[in-house]
Amino acid sequence: MHGSAEPAVELPVGEGTDLRLVFEAMVDLVAFHQIVVDAGQQPVDYRLVDCNPAFCRAIGAPRERIIGMLASDLFGALPPPDLAIYARVAATGVPARFTSARPRSAASTPSPPSRRCAATSR
Repeated sequence: MHGSAEPAVELPVGEGTDLRLVFEAMVDLVAFHQIVVDAGQQPVDYRLVDCNPAFCRAIGAPRERIIGMLASDLFGALPPPDLAIYARVAATGVPARFTSARPRSAASTPSPPSRRCAATSR
């Protein structure tokens, strides 16, 4: 594994909340990422810190396996898909809409420079 070790992050959508129920029931894919940086503070990967069931179905793996994984391991690519966009959103807090494999949008969460972002996909 490369990059700096990051402390555990508080999940953006707390267990037992109404927001969590909406998150779990969404048809759109949702994943929360934490950007992983190297010794020079350059983005090299991102870690999956939470995702909804729709994301798990699309990936074909249970949430327990996905959470905590590096995106490069999950997707088998280095750099992982859309790293530059997610890193920019996490660093600036400026949302981005883009198309890669499917239409997506990314939004910072919480305030920059958090090294975190959320991604949604239809």
